[in-house]
Amino acid sequence: MRNILKVLVKLIISLGALYFVLRQIELPQIINLYKRSDPVYLLLAIALFALSKIISAYRLNRLFSMTGIDLSQKKNLQLYWLGMYYNIFLPGGVGGDGYKTYLLNRQFKKPVKTILTAILVDRANGMFVLLILSCLFFSVTIEPKWLSITLAGMIPLGYLIYFLIMKRFFPVFKGFIHTINVYSLLVQVSQIVMIIMILHSWGIEDHLIIYTAIFLVSSVVAILPITIGGAGARELTFLFFSAYMTFDLNAAVALSLMFYLITLLVSLGGMIFSLKKVRFE
Repeated sequence: MRNILKVLVKLIISLGALYFVLRQIELPQIINLYKRSDPVYLLLAIALFALSKIISAYRLNRLFSMTGIDLSQKKNLQLYWLGMYYNIFLPGGVGGDGYKTYLLNRQFKKPVKTILTAILVDRANGMFVLLILSCLFFSVTIEPKWLSITLAGMIPLGYLIYFLIMKRFFPVFKGFIHTINVYSLLVQVSQIVMIIMILHSWGIEDHLIIYTAIFLVSSVVAILPITIGGAGARELTFLFFSAYMTFDLNAAVALSLMFYLITLLVSLGGMIFSLKKVRFE
């Protein structure tokens, strides 16, 4: 009952946020953008998102390997896609991370805490790189100048703090800190190029840096476990920034919704592995 209530609350928040945002925009314009989409750019966007998830899976497997879990890349990719599917389509109390932890604990007899620590570091690293890139993109778009300089100055300071925290609290991964940062950077670059491809598919060439900056912030907001897969959270983020920055809100909301649809489409591939028992042999 508790898990059901959690899902219902998240669903209500997502639907409420989407309803509020859709009342602020012109829905026919969004529909028109979708109608004029260039399929070639959209296919490239889907491929780039899938690539970002493959890199993410490889990053997580490297973290697993440092805890003594010897998982082949093929099986790891299957497990990662299964986790994506569960996180989106079964957003209950267990979810994809819980199921991955259960399977790995049963197969490799590693403590649950060890497995969850690797997953936590993976998530925290992704969040850290998102924040760093957000500061970078906003530093070249935001006014006044002092705020731009402040954001740029937070990048090296943030990296130093993150590095010290990792060395202090997660020493088993300290020799891999810079490497996983590179993986996370590749993940985000893939998704940045992805959203640019979506915008190109609609013939939008202006304010690309602004769209990218807000998209990165919306990705941080979407990680918060208050909505279904981030639905509604991203759109509210774009709506909030529309009061302070110049861009087409209709295109921004269309972009956010398209990203969510692509996430659903790619995650749906995990259903294949949910229909059969995942074996690690």
